[in-house]
Amino acid sequence: MRPGVIDHAEAAAARDQCQADQRVWRIACSAACIGVVCGQLLLAAADTPRDGGDSQSPIVARVGNRLIREADVDRYIGREVYALKQRLYSLRQRAITNIIDSMLIRQEAEAQHISEVELLDRAAGSVRSPSTIDVERGWSENYDALWSLGYAAGRYRVALDREDHARTEAVQRYLETIEKRAGVIIDLKAPEFRLQADRSACRLGAPDADNHLTVFLDYECPYCIKLEALLKDLLEEEPTRSRLIIEVKHLPLPIHLTAFESAVAATCAAQQGKFALLHGLLFSHSDHSARGISAIAQDAGLNMAQFRTCLDGETAKRQVLSDTREAQVNGIQGTPALFLNGVPLTSGDNSDAIRRSILSQVQLRGAAEPVSSDHHR
Repeated sequence: MRPGVIDHAEAAAARDQCQADQRVWRIACSAACIGVVCGQLLLAAADTPRDGGDSQSPIVARVGNRLIREADVDRYIGREVYALKQRLYSLRQRAITNIIDSMLIRQEAEAQHISEVELLDRAAGSVRSPSTIDVERGWSENYDALWSLGYAAGRYRVALDREDHARTEAVQRYLETIEKRAGVIIDLKAPEFRLQADRSACRLGAPDADNHLTVFLDYECPYCIKLEALLKDLLEEEPTRSRLIIEVKHLPLPIHLTAFESAVAATCAAQQGKFALLHGLLFSHSDHSARGISAIAQDAGLNMAQFRTCLDGETAKRQVLSDTREAQVNGIQGTPALFLNGVPLTSGDNSDAIRRSILSQVQLRGAAEPVSSDHHR
């Protein structure tokens, strides 16, 4: 190329690469900022007294005179800790089963004065050869994996696999029989996921209730609107009227354009002690524009000067963002998400099933029994 002549293709490629580098840089910076912010939250959390005996949690780090405990780190990691516990539970469960089976096989073989291999051969018994139709079906279903063996060898491989599968099932049935005869009891408990969240100032119901229903919601979510009718019923009937407090956490979804502003407005109403009024009006009025929210606040009897100051300030917005971060940490991706005394309610959008689950658990908990607050920070 002659000096001074611009190669447009090279220029375009350089521009694209520059833009790509900038995108990578922005992503890296965003990830770093998120890490720093979460680290700052963790550090602040280390200074805050916790319910549930966190003071007994092992100390894993120190920053000056401030302590970081294992429980603080687990909260920082969030639901991934639960996933790891589930994985560990599965490994332990499998190991326990293998240990028990080995003990029983050895015991049975010694009692019959035969080897363990001979015992299992007897347990497998004589297996009937698979039918021609069964072999042809296996050849057809696994053609891509077997075609290189050829038709005859491939069908023979299918027949062997079918026979091995039948023998394995027979041995498994035998093991279940001797486990039952030996009275095997496995006491390993599966890990239980519990919500990790701060107490919310946005509350409904009896303040001294012994059952806490935490609800992550979005004021524009159609399922949340449907759920609101159920929550109102629960707060008007016994035993939930006197024994249930509903703590609202805000999770405004990006697909709802004014959900964040609605959540901020509800948080501002809570500062004036009128959350319940504004909460109900936000669900019954569809206009959540700035003008609409102002009209709703007036209907709720809020001090409008204080309300506008709160909307323009950062405190309520930070609280909504804090709720959103808690949702992320706990693996919550949609609304509504319900937790009764820290335990997830998995009834989908079936209001009757949710009602039955809440009523049964509230009735099981004695009125005089104090509620565990481990799920609150």
